[in-house]
Amino acid sequence: MDQTPLIPGNGNEPALPVPPEFNGWRDVFSRREIAQNVAVAWLTRRQWMHRRVDQFDFQDDLLVSCRSSIDLTIPESAPIVRAPWVGTPELIGPDDQVVRVLPLFLADKGQVTVGFDLRDESNHPVSRLRAEQSGVLGGKILVTMAEKILKVRAPLPADDPLRVAAMLVARSENVSTGPNAWSQLVRTCLSEEQGKVALAHDEGFKYLVQLLAESHLMCALVPGKPNQQRILKIAADYQFVMTRRLRELMGWVDFAVEIKATHAADPASYHCHINVPAGVDIRRARLKADPATDADGALPYDIAGQTRRPRYGHFIAMNCAREHNYADCVALQMMRRGWLNAALASGLGISALLFLCWRLASSFVDAHDEASNSVHTDVVLLFATLFLASEATIITILAKSEEHRLTSEMLKLLRLAMFGLALLPFVAVLVLGFARTSDTLSTVFAILAWVSLLFLAPLFLAYSRPWRALVWIFRGRRS
Repeated sequence: MDQTPLIPGNGNEPALPVPPEFNGWRDVFSRREIAQNVAVAWLTRRQWMHRRVDQFDFQDDLLVSCRSSIDLTIPESAPIVRAPWVGTPELIGPDDQVVRVLPLFLADKGQVTVGFDLRDESNHPVSRLRAEQSGVLGGKILVTMAEKILKVRAPLPADDPLRVAAMLVARSENVSTGPNAWSQLVRTCLSEEQGKVALAHDEGFKYLVQLLAESHLMCALVPGKPNQQRILKIAADYQFVMTRRLRELMGWVDFAVEIKATHAADPASYHCHINVPAGVDIRRARLKADPATDADGALPYDIAGQTRRPRYGHFIAMNCAREHNYADCVALQMMRRGWLNAALASGLGISALLFLCWRLASSFVDAHDEASNSVHTDVVLLFATLFLASEATIITILAKSEEHRLTSEMLKLLRLAMFGLALLPFVAVLVLGFARTSDTLSTVFAILAWVSLLFLAPLFLAYSRPWRALVWIFRGRRS
């Protein structure tokens, strides 16, 4: 048997061999019965998808590494990959088990995923549908649902405007919001044909269109039989969103990090483990629902357990509402006390020297001979040495190596403030070397002294965290 054609795997791992009669295997996923069964399996996923565990590790300031495991039981509704010709042969996987299409989660079309890898409990690679096949399957699900709602006896023809528009919605790789896709679908083919007006008022069809416009239904090709216990493991790197405004970068408030977790509502229980690099403290970890919760603050899920330590966070969410998408939200605080102590100590020393030079400007220059003022070399060398020593101290602090990219990003503004402080002693030494009148020295050092205080002001605020105090006062007044 020629087994050259392959169903793609997840990179360099082996893929499932495909017999000659499966050379047109891509057409299999556009069949009505497969679309129907995949839709049923997805709607009943909490009955067979028991638990999902996500573990997040921050790679740098942009990507987070996610290692997931899904405990499941293969449902009866999971369709078999069967060719529609040559006696309907079945695709056979390892251990002579038939291959089934199993919907696992929704993958956001706009989310950047790096190094996706799917394996089973024995660490063997598991094939999955690519975005192209997932789009075809999603479009067929939309068409099949529309046919059921309209109660048509025969499938919609291939050139039907509704069929064409539904396939475009699901197959499009362009990032489009669900409401925009729905509005366009209503305008183009639902509002003009009287026989299809019912679809425009069907909330279930509207929800499905908006869902598949923004996401692909990620399906795995899993060998097995119904009611068989399986564990699937997923590895991927995702982009995360972290607020980087002035108040976060200066340490006035905690950093807010959001990692999309639209799959949190899929299993019966969702476990989340979060690990952060050294120097970062986890303040809070929770799920954020989109759309937002009600005004009374009730969460659309139950918290079964929660643990938080400085570098590790864990929580378990149960009974997540399906009408919500979720994001894993983490509040991170940079452990910058040592940096602040060093920066303030160096800055206060520089400010004291600058104010002292301002007050003692006349002592640097001997003005007895007005024709040629002479500089007190010993005084100039003393203060120049002090300035250079303070600058060397700051540079030594900034030269810290082997720092995680995330902590480096969270220290960015503090570093910039210290670089600014390091420039002031350099300017002061130049002034001492070239100025020849006490008035010039006094004016320049007065300016430098007040500038140094401006650099120190945000560092002092980082100690007191004024934003927290304002939020606490505001909440107290509201209550």
